[in-house]
Amino acid sequence: MKKKLCISLGMACLLGILFSMGTVSGDSMINNPKISAVPALQPIVPSPNIDGVVQLNWLLVYNVVGYSIYKTDPNGVTVRLERVWRGSTYRVSGLTNGIWQFQIRNVYNQNFGEFSNIVSIEVIIGGIIVDPPDTKDPVSSLPIEVIIILLIIGAGAIAIGILAFTKKGKKK
Repeated sequence: MKKKLCISLGMACLLGILFSMGTVSGDSMINNPKISAVPALQPIVPSPNIDGVVQLNWLLVYNVVGYSIYKTDPNGVTVRLERVWRGSTYRVSGLTNGIWQFQIRNVYNQNFGEFSNIVSIEVIIGGIIVDPPDTKDPVSSLPIEVIIILLIIGAGAIAIGILAFTKKGKKK
């Protein structure tokens, strides 16, 4: 009798946990507030873009089927590129001159989540992008031969200093 009661209570607890998670009830996990994260697109670089090809990047959101990807052209027309993309990067090509905008949204089993942030990029086909100034450490840009010579000179100076100090001590 006690064994049957323990098994019954155990099953009741298990079912209670499953219902509270939304995996057995009719709600499914779509309406579970624990997974309602909105994807965040990362900035597109470089901008301006000169070849009309960009890569969209975002962090994966837990418990989604995939992502719908949207682009808005310079005239304001929005088009869905993918309905259910399964990944965290997407390459877009064939962009023409102008400012393009992109958004994604989560796709669940039966519905869509909220839209992500909007990322924009200006496309200038054949334009010139100026490289940023060189910010390297000046020592690391020296040729290896110069660094070796400086090390030898420094080691020689240290050796001469040690010899001079030890000879001075022996004269006493």
